[in-house]
Amino acid sequence: MSTSQSVRISTALFLGLHLVAPHVDGYVFWGFDFLAHYGTPVQLLFLAFSLVLVFPPSAKRLTKVSFIIYDAAVARPRISSFLLVVASGICFIHFQVATHLLGDGYLHIRQLAATGIMSLPSLDRAPLVFWTAKLLHHAGSSIWQSPETTYRLLSWTSGISYVVIVVVSAGKLFDTRVSRAAWFGVMLTGGYLLLFFGYVETYPLLLPLCLLYLVVGARAADGRGTLVSPGVLITILIGVHLAMVTLVPSFAFLCWIRMRSGKSIRSALDGSGFRKGVALAVLIAAVLALFQLRHHVLPLYPQSQFSYAMFSLGHGIELLNQYLLVAPAALLLLPLIINRTSFSSNILTFAFSAALFAILGTVVANPSIGAFRDWDAFAFAGLPLSFWTTLVLARTDRREALELVLPVCVAALLHTALLVGVNTDQSRSEERFRRCLLGAPMTTYARGYGWEVYGSYLKDRGRLPEAITAFEQGTRANPKHHRLWTNLGFLQLRTGSFEPAVANLSNAVELNPGSFDGWLHLGVALHQMQEPSRASVALSKALEIRPGDPEANYRIAELYYDRGELGKAVRSYEQALKAAPTMVEAKVNLALVLVRLGQDEEARHLLEASLQNLATVVALQMLGEIHVRAGRHNEGAVVLKQAIDAGADSAPVYGNLANALFTLGQYELAVRYYEEATLRQPEMAGAFYGLAAANIQLGLLNRAKTYADQFARLSPDDPRLPALLQRLGSKKE
Repeated sequence: MSTSQSVRISTALFLGLHLVAPHVDGYVFWGFDFLAHYGTPVQLLFLAFSLVLVFPPSAKRLTKVSFIIYDAAVARPRISSFLLVVASGICFIHFQVATHLLGDGYLHIRQLAATGIMSLPSLDRAPLVFWTAKLLHHAGSSIWQSPETTYRLLSWTSGISYVVIVVVSAGKLFDTRVSRAAWFGVMLTGGYLLLFFGYVETYPLLLPLCLLYLVVGARAADGRGTLVSPGVLITILIGVHLAMVTLVPSFAFLCWIRMRSGKSIRSALDGSGFRKGVALAVLIAAVLALFQLRHHVLPLYPQSQFSYAMFSLGHGIELLNQYLLVAPAALLLLPLIINRTSFSSNILTFAFSAALFAILGTVVANPSIGAFRDWDAFAFAGLPLSFWTTLVLARTDRREALELVLPVCVAALLHTALLVGVNTDQSRSEERFRRCLLGAPMTTYARGYGWEVYGSYLKDRGRLPEAITAFEQGTRANPKHHRLWTNLGFLQLRTGSFEPAVANLSNAVELNPGSFDGWLHLGVALHQMQEPSRASVALSKALEIRPGDPEANYRIAELYYDRGELGKAVRSYEQALKAAPTMVEAKVNLALVLVRLGQDEEARHLLEASLQNLATVVALQMLGEIHVRAGRHNEGAVVLKQAIDAGADSAPVYGNLANALFTLGQYELAVRYYEEATLRQPEMAGAFYGLAAANIQLGLLNRAKTYADQFARLSPDDPRLPALLQRLGSKKE
């Protein structure tokens, strides 16, 4: 079989896999199953394009037409290059990813929101990216508030920079129009381009820096550059992400080339302290990176805490998914280049060493949160593979390249367009994530963590029933993960399912007795179930873990209040306010306790202070009642009217406002609000007394008699009744 036939068959199989993968049960081919998330029209359109690419006559016509367009574009290189960069930027920004479920996007957003500019980057696998994100977020916080926007800007900037480097490098690396066309076709169709569509992660910045290193390194391998530039770049790359230590062997190859050419490394570095510093920096960065990454390696044989062994069939299938996802064109063109002059020059050997060790790094690395979620961490390896592929293609026969490269690149473009389309649509993105959680090979920890991420995502969007289902899936996947039980119980508590909430939160604290959230939510759930003794134990446990926590103190104060232990309630509310002085709910409730203790003035000052932060309905209502009881009827009427305008709709607030207005002599308004009170509470005797008294003052004696009769029926023993009837009788006379 010729290499041409091998490439055509590989391309046909690749396109066919997209059509077949959605219908395979029991396993998710996450690297190419995107059509599962599209309707029939898109699937038929994909099939039509595939047939055009597979049959040689139509593929040749497509190639001919494409090169006519390409030649027209390169006739005006500056304009076409500018338009390519602008069009790419528009696509990256317009078609932005809809969710950040893949990778650790939501975790990074929370971390960026929670940490200040002066906090040092943690010794993570990507310290320089976190530091850059913090600087950018701090600088732009006056323009945009969201950490998500900060990461999106990094993604878009990285994408535009990548396209600029691709455009500029084409003229520096290649001499013919065919090789340049292959360069653009391979480098601008990889699935790793998804990282530039507003993707929230630490990896987008890797790709333009990695490409720049490869271009500069290739020129150094060809004798047209020094070791300083690639040395500086690889040091920065390792700081951006420690996995870039896999590129160090390619830099070592550049050093070996210098030695082989008769110039020792020492002589190459003599005369420049900066050059020596670069070499030392590369060495130190490599050692630190290897030390940090030593715990992220797959075992050689199966172990329970890993999805698969390093050289197992399952791992091989996942690697196929990974590379078909990120670098399909390079993978499909391997039959065309593998037996050619793949290592015939220093440039090709340098590029191959970069690709080889980057790929080996992904072979030995453990995808701790699942390969389909960790695709972004391993995506960079597709870049040196694509780089080496295009360099080798530039040295192949032109005619063969013309006939084969373009159909392969169009197939890769279709693949990447489907991938971007799935991730830029919220419903498709969610569906794919769910599908992979159910069918992709993962460890117990990774699957449970995936459901936790998905459940939290749904909870934050108010989709509580779906979130509960997700956390239930998580507890089935990993029953020993206490956070899953805690989140499940908390959501059931929020939706009023107290019994299952207690059961699940009990599981959480049994698995992790140090879980503050578990004990806190368990205490609240038990309180709701009228089990004060058990609730007190749970809330006390939470306070043992975090003695000054405002939420825990607030909840136990509520419990004390309901049990009539008002002194303890006051102390707990004060503890809550000590930790969170602006906690309006604690201020309002503390004021309520003070009112019950007869300390109206202290309650009034507290409520007035709380209203400076937020005019809550309850605070306004309570403050108005305190004013009325203290004889400040005018102030009370004003505040109670504000409470009604803010949404208060209970009979007592209308009744108290009517009492204040009655005392102020505004009888008509008083009648209006007394009537509103009786509409909300027909058995409210005091409102009927007020209606009778107000109508007497207005001279409407018949109406007053009707209301007095109602008052007598509802409260026949009320001491005010004889006086009311006497007044009514004297008025009639």
